[in-house]
Amino acid sequence: MYILIFVLFGAYMTYLIYKWKRKPMGGWPANTTSDKNSNTREHKDLSEHQKKRISIIQQALIEVNDTSLEETLNNFRKDSNPDSEIEIWEAIAGAYQQMLQKKPAASLEEKHEVYRLLLLRSSMSADEAIAHANLSTLSEATAKEALELYNMDYKPFLITIR
Repeated sequence: MYILIFVLFGAYMTYLIYKWKRKPMGGWPANTTSDKNSNTREHKDLSEHQKKRISIIQQALIEVNDTSLEETLNNFRKDSNPDSEIEIWEAIAGAYQQMLQKKPAASLEEKHEVYRLLLLRSSMSADEAIAHANLSTLSEATAKEALELYNMDYKPFLITIR
């Protein structure tokens, strides 16, 4: 019985070592290639064009997103594909701004709810977004109207930088 437990424990420990890709100890040479790749991905710099696009997104969502521009830029730097993320955020910002044009008298709570709906829509279908949103200030019709504005091909009128 004890031998079986010992063998199972050894097998489990071996599995954990390989799963976690444990770094060598002491003076053993470390594999720094994967470390370098992960660090450069975290600190990859953005082009000036990308920074301008992100700044415009930030301005479009300033009422409902209080993340600083520097923190937002750092988040995009960490992304493995910042251009596709920028496009998603442009679609969110564009739909949000279009909704504000349609409902200029919207309360701050309604604006936050529209923003939350659009964030949900960026990762799920419109019906799922409405189901997960727990709407309190928007009607379902207004929510659907906001979600219809979310379009990945849409470029907000603010995004005309060259």
